[in-house]
Amino acid sequence: MLPSGGRDITLALASGLGVDDDVAERLKRGDLVQVDGEGATPLPEAAEIRGLALRRAESFVDEVRSSLEFYRAQMPDAQIEGVLVVGGGSRLDGLLELLQERLPVPVDRGRLFEREVRDRAVCGGIDRGRGRAVGRGRARDPQPEARVSLVNLLPPELRERQAVRRTTSLVVAGGLAALALIGILYLFQVLRLSQVRSDLEAQQSTNARLVSQIASLREFAALQAELAAKEALIDVIFVNEVSWSSALLDVSRVIPDASYLTNLTGQIEATVAGEVVAEPTGGTPETLVGNMTFAGIANQTETIATWITRLEEVQGWVNAWVNSAEEDAPGSRIYTFSNGLDLTQEAVTERGQGVVAP
Repeated sequence: MLPSGGRDITLALASGLGVDDDVAERLKRGDLVQVDGEGATPLPEAAEIRGLALRRAESFVDEVRSSLEFYRAQMPDAQIEGVLVVGGGSRLDGLLELLQERLPVPVDRGRLFEREVRDRAVCGGIDRGRGRAVGRGRARDPQPEARVSLVNLLPPELRERQAVRRTTSLVVAGGLAALALIGILYLFQVLRLSQVRSDLEAQQSTNARLVSQIASLREFAALQAELAAKEALIDVIFVNEVSWSSALLDVSRVIPDASYLTNLTGQIEATVAGEVVAEPTGGTPETLVGNMTFAGIANQTETIATWITRLEEVQGWVNAWVNSAEEDAPGSRIYTFSNGLDLTQEAVTERGQGVVAP
């Protein structure tokens, strides 16, 4: 089906000439038209009407030619032997010549209401050299409609093919869009995987470096363990340590002038749990850590008593006692004595008490 036809030519004449559609239709067919009434616009010459109509008919002829060319391209095995022009528009003067000029097949006027059909015109056998039907016999055809070839310019098969092509195009476009989306997602995942692998390699490199550092520090760990063992041994060795130099200094401070020592012995003993002495001045029992014993010469027994009393005044020295005191000669008042005392935690150095110096 073509979107234009004789109606378009009628409208073009009505618009170009300024007449009604009925008048334009009659002019298109070549009928005589009488213009009545005063002030009516006179009709132009027939040549002008013919030119105006043919200018509009040119587009129609071009559409017919395009349709035939399209049909031949779609149906290469089909043959079009001629074109029959029918209808009121076919009476337009010059239309058949224009069709014959621009179409690649013979053109003739159809006569649908005549029982008599020209044999070769109906069968498509048109004398192409002369552009008109040949064979004018009046043989009556019992079934003329059966011999007329009808050409459908847009067969249903073509419409079906076009629909299939449109559907196929949509499916292909959807598939391509899906493939593009999958490709984008794949690219994104590849980039993400590459980043993860890069992070993993960096972490593995860091781990290898840390393992190497740990291996290089193992000797220091052994030294640290040895140091800790020695520190523990030192703690054991110096437990309940007493500064004997300080003890000698304290002895020199408390010994009376009328006496001197001939022997001094100091001993550190293991602490015995629960071993306490009489309550000292503070009234708190204290654990004994060792003792000291003395031997010396003193003038008079009062000197020995002063010596014993002064020993109790030294911090950490308790339980002073006298073992013996013998006069060297009767009436000489010179005595040889021996005595001792116990040492408590207060006599122990800070290191011996486990106190770490700041």
